[in-house]
Amino acid sequence: MTFRSRRDSFQLTRNSLFSSSNKRNLSGGIFLAIALAALVVGAYFYGVSKMSASSLIIQTQAISEKYRTGTFAHAEVDVIVTVMSSGPYDLNLSRITFGLTLDNATFPSVQASSSVCTTFQSLNYALSFGSNDPLAVTYFSQAKSQAVTVSMTAWASSGMYSGWVTASDSRIWTFQFYSADH
Repeated sequence: MTFRSRRDSFQLTRNSLFSSSNKRNLSGGIFLAIALAALVVGAYFYGVSKMSASSLIIQTQAISEKYRTGTFAHAEVDVIVTVMSSGPYDLNLSRITFGLTLDNATFPSVQASSSVCTTFQSLNYALSFGSNDPLAVTYFSQAKSQAVTVSMTAWASSGMYSGWVTASDSRIWTFQFYSADH
């Protein structure tokens, strides 16, 4: 029968705590904690980046319309659109496409140049939409107020997020029509 003193027992416990297997468990736990913290921080920044891209707003500032009826019917709608972002990061916009619908008539889309939309600052786009549809031109020449919808689709990069974003603006617009000779 062997008896150990308290001192020997403490020494034995201390040695077992700092054995190589416990050191591996401790370093694995530290690595796991760091990886988890990086995951949480990355998810937060990704979410904020995606929120920046989702904060895209467009507003229609001015619309004018020209039309020509007859054999070579043509309608042209000129639109000034303001694009803004209220997110915390700048938006790099590329592959920008604008669409226009007047009442139920859809115009061919228009491409726009790439831009950087900084936080709380705006970009202005002067767009020109054209249609050679004689029925649409006749309608435009007679209507005074129309439901106007301007839409925008773009590839946005913001912080850690990249993806397609869309925004639109709809309103009733009263036109001052005039006939064009072009």
